[in-house]
Amino acid sequence: MIIVLLWFYKDSILGKIVEKFEFAQKYRSQISNFSEPARAIQYIVLSLSFARYVVFSSQFALCVFLFIPNISIEECLLCIGATYLFTTIIPTFALAEFGIRGPIAVAIFSLYNYDALSVFSATILVWVINLAIPAALGSVLMLSNKKKANSNYSPHEL
Repeated sequence: MIIVLLWFYKDSILGKIVEKFEFAQKYRSQISNFSEPARAIQYIVLSLSFARYVVFSSQFALCVFLFIPNISIEECLLCIGATYLFTTIIPTFALAEFGIRGPIAVAIFSLYNYDALSVFSATILVWVINLAIPAALGSVLMLSNKKKANSNYSPHEL
């Protein structure tokens, strides 16, 4: 978080590096616009990112407390933050996320001697709440809309 905040308040290094190349000279204005986005947009993005982190961390913490009621708040939040840090490093897609986050969470929480099954269950519950249930509901809605559209279709209208 400290690195992100330092980057947020520093001038963009990327734009300065790219400008040193010859091909970039004719695109100087576009590069400078790209390297220095408006402060208002930066504040919005930073605020939304922080809100997203708080929401997902709170969900994960509630699920951990459901399965491990004797965990301290400090240990829980520390382990959740470390889990998110290490899962950010590993590239994945939504369907495989619990297969990556689960073992990482188990490894981190096991440093404090918490039960692997409880940690993995909390991880899967967060995945189900955030991905599986919305995907299933969306699929049902899409199929019902498709059936309605097909029932209104008449081959004689062509």
